[in-house]
Amino acid sequence: RDMSEMPGCGEGHHDKPVFVAEAIKDCDVLIAGGMGAPMVERAGAVGVEVVLTEVRSIDEALGMYVAGTLVHEAGRAHHN
Repeated sequence: RDMSEMPGCGEGHHDKPVFVAEAIKDCDVLIAGGMGAPMVERAGAVGVEVVLTEVRSIDEALGMYVAGTLVHEAGRAHHN
């Protein structure tokens, strides 16, 4: 499903960080290729560590995270 179809997700894309942050609040870490700066901030506000990376393979990124070698690339956050 598209995020706009999810319950509690407003019409505008600026409402999505609030909804997504609520959905991931039980997670310890969120590994992604990029995301909007508001989402990074919201995730941090609910205690979720955000790691943005150019690593495309989920298995590789997870292995690197566990090994402590996955580097957070803050520049991959979009300012929207």
